[in-house]
Amino acid sequence: MPPALAVALYRMAQEMAANVVQHANATEAHLRLLTHKGWLAPRADDNGLGFAHALPHPDYLGLSVLPGRARLLNGVLTVASSPTDGTHVRVRVPLPGTADS
Repeated sequence: MPPALAVALYRMAQEMAANVVQHANATEAHLRLLTHKGWLAPRADDNGLGFAHALPHPDYLGLSVLPGRARLLNGVLTVASSPTDGTHVRVRVPLPGTADS
């Protein structure tokens, strides 16, 4: 993995974890980095408070920086959240140099 990609993924993981700690009031959280057929897929899941909108309040920088970071890596970001189901953040980034990316 190129060092710049590793650093970018690390920063995204930091932001995901910080959001859980600062906002979710979760009792359980999982941060994973999955790989599949030329793709890297960082993901974060928690059982916290969630939020009712597609993205949280605009005054919270947190999750609002992640879509831009994903786009810079030619990836995509999805966020699913509800007050009853916590928050689930998914990123999908192509791994350079693989045939499927």
